[in-house]
Amino acid sequence: MTLKKTKAPPKKDYTAWIVGAVVVIAAAVWYTNWGIPNPRGDKPMMVTVRLDNQCGLVEDSYIITLHPSGATASFNNGIARLNTTSNAYIEVKASPKYPAFSLDSPRVKVSENMVLPVRCQPESRARRTLETFNEQFKK
Repeated sequence: MTLKKTKAPPKKDYTAWIVGAVVVIAAAVWYTNWGIPNPRGDKPMMVTVRLDNQCGLVEDSYIITLHPSGATASFNNGIARLNTTSNAYIEVKASPKYPAFSLDSPRVKVSENMVLPVRCQPESRARRTLETFNEQFKK
């Protein structure tokens, strides 16, 4: 009795599949990072904001907030810096450090170098804010 020799099944070569998968992944990464056009025309930029404090309060009582991202920055020697895009808006707000203090200021379209005035309007409101600050620091 002789045994019949059987041939082993041919080995499958997956090289083409691996190369194809790498090409598809590389194309997807390229398309999401560099290939999609920016429909709104946003350009990244660094915003430098100088505070024109006409309210008489310490600069520590203000922060700036970017919209729509919600990023915030504090003032240091009257200047705050944030990375944003050219289609963002910026607003001066009361710092959360002082919950009794409130401030209403308009949103302004960002530019690279900005001066944002802070006015306490009306006069009676400014007086109430200063009184609240004085009471808070008496503790």
